[in-house]
Amino acid sequence: MMCAWWIFGSTAILSARYLKGAESTCCMAPLWWALHRPLMLMAFVCATVAFFFIYYISGWRVRTCNVACTTDDYLGQLHAIIGTVTWSLMAFQVLLGAIRTSVDHPIRPLFNWLHWMCGSSAWICALTFIATVFICEYFHRKPGQGEKSASDSSLSPVVPLVIVCNLLVAIAAVAVITWMLVQAYEKYGFT
Repeated sequence: MMCAWWIFGSTAILSARYLKGAESTCCMAPLWWALHRPLMLMAFVCATVAFFFIYYISGWRVRTCNVACTTDDYLGQLHAIIGTVTWSLMAFQVLLGAIRTSVDHPIRPLFNWLHWMCGSSAWICALTFIATVFICEYFHRKPGQGEKSASDSSLSPVVPLVIVCNLLVAIAAVAVITWMLVQAYEKYGFT
């Protein structure tokens, strides 16, 4: 999953964001498109293999938790839920890409908004998903192995760093989304 999002997904997102204005082409397509499509498909393939492998290893069972569960169990369930939502959004993105309309089609703006909203949501979910991995790993350490136990009151410096970085990225994403909505409203009006 981390390979899917950190290598393929991030590169594809950045290529779509920053190379759209470039005049360069590759394989008779704009450069951003020639990078975006195969990288996102590779991200989807990696995430799908990891997603189904994880459920296969767990015996096709979803981790459940009640009020009296441990922090590790709770974070494990949260990780499973966020991961399933993220993978579902990725699968919907692939479906959207397969049925996209031509550039001059009247419903193309609707496709663009759906593609952007689902992609942004999947990316934010993936950030949360990856943060819960680090938090789960921290609470899963066993005492006596040179590591802190879950009952130890001091946190590893990695956990707050990951949380703060993910919060900053999520706040920046919300700010960019809000700015883009305002720009779209000013341009199209949505009346």
